[in-house]
Amino acid sequence: MLLSRAARGVLTPDEGPLLRQHVEHLLRDRDQLAARVTTLKHVARSNRDHHHSAARALERVQALADRLDADARSIAPDAVHPVAAHIRAALNAPPAEA
Repeated sequence: MLLSRAARGVLTPDEGPLLRQHVEHLLRDRDQLAARVTTLKHVARSNRDHHHSAARALERVQALADRLDADARSIAPDAVHPVAAHIRAALNAPPAEA
């Protein structure tokens, strides 16, 4: 209501400060929301980077288990390396195909 009255130029002397307070409150809210959005973007970027890092580490561990099993199979065709078995149990992953 104050905005429409201000647009028409019919504010009373008491309404001017009220409108100013309202606008300043809206600007503070906007600034706080912008800061929150910036923080959330930073958190999302950090989470994404952590996820990619963890995924790469998981791939390296799974590759290690595959190499250990390949070494064990070079000795006995159906062998499973005990360390590889522990890695897969911890990762809840099936053994690699021969």
